[in-house]
Amino acid sequence: MAIGDHILQQNVNGQTISLYRFLPNIVMQANSTVTVWAAASEAKHQPPSDFLWKEQDKFRASPDCITILCKPNGQAIAWYTPIHWKQAWEKLDADVEFNRCSVVSPTFRKRVFQWTASTATITKEKQDQPKKDISNYQVEQAQ
Repeated sequence: MAIGDHILQQNVNGQTISLYRFLPNIVMQANSTVTVWAAASEAKHQPPSDFLWKEQDKFRASPDCITILCKPNGQAIAWYTPIHWKQAWEKLDADVEFNRCSVVSPTFRKRVFQWTASTATITKEKQDQPKKDISNYQVEQAQ
């Protein structure tokens, strides 16, 4: 997937607080990861897998902050909202009550947007619905 000129933005309470534009001609292979590092990390800028966001000292990781990956035209294709520890505990309590299983990760880990290869089954019901092609994107926290 070509991610050249795609935009990574952080929004707080609906307001854009920072933008990062990927270099042109960057291609992300299936099942690969791309990491955008904040300046304070002191990571090296090594495209096509690691990018240093020099203008962003650190990433925000509060529940009111959404990190969004957008196409060059501004269309959002993937996003991530960190879960607050209190929300995580409330979810775990609800899971115990309803006999469900959860995996909760801390919010301080780096965020990774990953392109995955997937297939979709189209049924007659789904053919009549408007098409949204975001099924091949996911946001996950890296180990």
